[in-house]
Amino acid sequence: MKNNNLFRRAVIVNTILWLFITAIAPNILIILISFTKRDTEQLINLTFTLENFSQAFSPLFLKVYFKSLKIGTITVLLCLILGYTYAFFMYREPNKFIKYFLLIAIIIPFWTSSLIRTYSIIFILKLNGFLNQILLAIGLINSPCNMLYSEGAVIFGFVYTLIPFMIIPIFLSLRKIDYSLIESAKDLGASSTNIFFKIILPLSNNGVISGCSMVLLSSLGMFYLSDLLGGSKNVMIGNLIKDQILLNSNWNLGSAISIILYLIVIFGIIFQKENYKINFYTNK
Repeated sequence: MKNNNLFRRAVIVNTILWLFITAIAPNILIILISFTKRDTEQLINLTFTLENFSQAFSPLFLKVYFKSLKIGTITVLLCLILGYTYAFFMYREPNKFIKYFLLIAIIIPFWTSSLIRTYSIIFILKLNGFLNQILLAIGLINSPCNMLYSEGAVIFGFVYTLIPFMIIPIFLSLRKIDYSLIESAKDLGASSTNIFFKIILPLSNNGVISGCSMVLLSSLGMFYLSDLLGGSKNVMIGNLIKDQILLNSNWNLGSAISIILYLIVIFGIIFQKENYKINFYTNK
């Protein structure tokens, strides 16, 4: 019994230590650096200042924030339309083999590196790429279109990469719906449209909110996608943080922008706080 208690304490201590080293300490360091003056000779200069945040809220950076939110919002809307349709089709599919095949088809891309998948998008969208060749072959265009290094290419990459984060929560919410409610509505003469908008959509609302939050928050931080597909003209918050730290060696300003991204993430979590509530006292 004593050995079990010692093992349990060791596991708890190791877990807390691991979380402190990998999560808590780095975040505390970022917060501290964001409120200190830049020093080219040392990482932390214990001189308190708000200059980093005044720079982070400059008109130039605000344009980047709004553009990031615009691209993120468009990505969320496209993922919601496509993802809900796909999840609803899986939910209504009576054949279990087809249903799980469709689910596995969503999970399979995670087996490969997202960087490799991004380069496959470049192969599709480039000037002599797969998509241009198809459009030329069927006669929709007379000359190849330059689709890369544009806002549309960035959105396409985000939708392709993040749509599983929309489909899976929605599908899990749909699975929880008691089908007897739908049958009762049909017996009472409700149309398919009324059943969808008054029963299915409200009952799958938690999955929609979770999916939208995950897609939006993920799109704001994925700097490599906007780098590879958007070029220098499509800078997002993640690119801004990366450039300030790696290119300009300005950890202070990069940390201040990271705090702004933290606040956006925290707001997203608060917005869907009901989805994070877990009832530990139920036996269901």
